[in-house]
Amino acid sequence: MTDYIILSLFGLIVGFIGGYAGIGGAPFLIVFMTFFLGVSQHVAQGTVIAVMLGPMTLLGILAVKERVKPLLKFATVGVISYAVFSYVGASFAFMVDNYWLKIIFSAFIFLLGINESFGLLQKWQERRGGKNFAVEKYIEAEESGEEAEFAVDRLEKIQKEEHVNVEGKNLEISKNLKNHHKQNPKRMDGGNSSHKLTLFSCALIGVFIGIVGGFFGIGAGVLMTPLFITFFAMSKDDARTLSMMILMPPVSLGAVLKYSAEGAIMWTGVLIMFISYFMTNYFGSRLALSHSAKTFRKIYGYILILMSLAGIMTL
Repeated sequence: MTDYIILSLFGLIVGFIGGYAGIGGAPFLIVFMTFFLGVSQHVAQGTVIAVMLGPMTLLGILAVKERVKPLLKFATVGVISYAVFSYVGASFAFMVDNYWLKIIFSAFIFLLGINESFGLLQKWQERRGGKNFAVEKYIEAEESGEEAEFAVDRLEKIQKEEHVNVEGKNLEISKNLKNHHKQNPKRMDGGNSSHKLTLFSCALIGVFIGIVGGFFGIGAGVLMTPLFITFFAMSKDDARTLSMMILMPPVSLGAVLKYSAEGAIMWTGVLIMFISYFMTNYFGSRLALSHSAKTFRKIYGYILILMSLAGIMTL
């Protein structure tokens, strides 16, 4: 009974976090299960990925429903490719024994934590994008009501070229410059249209995420959202929405079939975590619309680093 209460609390907390950050939150649940409940890595992964069979992100999607229609075709392709290749990833997981799987998983979430905490992908994105990236990111942040601190340093370096006036943190972008970037949006690579999200590239993302998700027992929204932002210059809200849309159908079915065949799923735990997760996911998504997630994602990254260390401690 105590284990079920703990699973319920895990589901409530991670459901809120997942809605806020646009991720499934599976890495948290897996580490919680191995650290606090003492289950094997394979069973923790199998149980958590079975939780993802339900429409975990449905309420989160309803919170941003106005963004769904333009992204529907991309989500459809992503769902199909993810579902097929999740079985492949799960099959790879059972080629590795529990000890090494836990080490690999801990290293994986450690790297995710480093990226979230220190913004490595974002810094690389800025170096690639130069002035166009900095100006566009400021415009996007300003229009969505977010803080634009992440663009300040970059804008200061290019203010002479782009006629951007910087006075402390109060930035003024000329009307002409705004209109130019709205009418002639350039990608973060300086205008290379090959980096625009296409159905084919979305399918490739689905294949990659399906394999990773099946191997680690996660929905992999934690990867999808930054991939869409970094490589396809999507806005934070669109990237989060597309990630949640792909994760809403039972995309992990292939992986679940494999984990179930290996006897690595706690089905009662699946039901408990699904209900509790579902209860709070919507509220996290609503809160994310009115807040900048920059500080939150740093904290989230630090937590991932700590959890990777906790995972190693259970070896």
